[in-house]
Amino acid sequence: MKKKYLFVLLAIMVCLLPLNAQVSKTINVTTAGTLNTLLTPDELNIVTDLTLTGQINQRDFITMRDNMPVLANIDMKAVTINAYTGDDGTVYASNSIPDNIFYNCIHLTSINLPATLTTIEAGAFFYCSGLTSINFPPTLTSIGYQAFFDCSGLKSINLPATLTTIEAGAFFNCSGLTSINFPATLTSIGYLAFWSCSGLTNITFPATLTTIGYSAFESCSGLTNITFPDALTTIGYSAFEGCSGLTNITFSDALTIIGGSAFSHCYSLTSINLPATLTTVGEFAFSNCGSLTSINLPVTLTTIGAYAFESCSSLSEIKTFSSVPQTITDNVWQDVKEKTCKLIVPKGAAVAYKAALVWKDFTNISEFNPTGIASVFSSRAKAWTADGQVYVSSGEAINKVELISLAGSILSKEQAQKTIYQLNLNHEKVAIVRVTYQDGSSESIKVAENKD
Repeated sequence: MKKKYLFVLLAIMVCLLPLNAQVSKTINVTTAGTLNTLLTPDELNIVTDLTLTGQINQRDFITMRDNMPVLANIDMKAVTINAYTGDDGTVYASNSIPDNIFYNCIHLTSINLPATLTTIEAGAFFYCSGLTSINFPPTLTSIGYQAFFDCSGLKSINLPATLTTIEAGAFFNCSGLTSINFPATLTSIGYLAFWSCSGLTNITFPATLTTIGYSAFESCSGLTNITFPDALTTIGYSAFEGCSGLTNITFSDALTIIGGSAFSHCYSLTSINLPATLTTVGEFAFSNCGSLTSINLPVTLTTIGAYAFESCSSLSEIKTFSSVPQTITDNVWQDVKEKTCKLIVPKGAAVAYKAALVWKDFTNISEFNPTGIASVFSSRAKAWTADGQVYVSSGEAINKVELISLAGSILSKEQAQKTIYQLNLNHEKVAIVRVTYQDGSSESIKVAENKD
């Protein structure tokens, strides 16, 4: 009796072995759409590693997804993907991974993509939580909407030099992702693209990047340092909200807009030096940044949204380069200790700040000389320097501003009808600003580099 049970047990173990074994198969698909006919029913059920050559299309992808339950590793680098028209009239493009084609294939662990691939369509690897390795060919130009949504097993991605756009939600909640190599050609990162990729610690953006969409890196709690490229002009709504480990930000010299809640709940930030090009800080932009102790506000900043610095209760110093107080709502500095926080304003501007709504609530207002020389103000315009830049403002429209060296050469100039100008000091210690007004009159103002 014992021998009989032992024999049955051995038989069961033998039957189970193929289910756990690695079964490899190499198939040359000479006619696209025929993969299901080139494998026996038994092979479809047991193949774990599949290498394909030849031609495939949408029907072959469906075979891999729906009829190969243990398929884990796919090598398609020698495959050409043909266009295909489905029964419902849907056209699937050539050289493209179709949309949602590996949806919820949790057993898939690695894939080598075709060498001629140009597009990964929306949701192509949606919920492939077991995927740990994927290669991107040098021909790839687009990664679609939610293409790798919740692929939590991915550890690192090396994006090809041909890629220009990462669509919305492309790597949403890839929590295991620890590193990204962005290509030098990348111009935009879509909204929610890397939402909750909490394993990321540092990212280097390419010099070509101009836009970061809303919530693109929201809840990436592992991020500690960010340096934005000089081409970046816009940081979207909630782009880095909840990046609780973020301690240091270096802003782009071209940045004009920081969207609402962009850095809200970045608890580890201690100081921010906003760029001289910034015009708008959105509502709640830095709210609940409880460790923030100091802020520099540029002269170009004209709009500060409601609750922008709400609950920044550790703020001890606010330094503004604008001689004219911005009009703001009374909740911008909510929970900031106005009785102890220092408000430092340009020389000659303290009276204006002490009279301005909201700003006057700060009881410790002092002045600094942004130019390092005794006087830079004329009767009609004001000029001062900060961080290597010269700023000119007037209550009336200016037609032209010229920056002239003491030797008489023109260092830079700008001609436009506006009231605020910014020019590069070009490493000069002292220079002359010549301002020309709409009525044709002009005056000159002496400026020097910031020694503060």
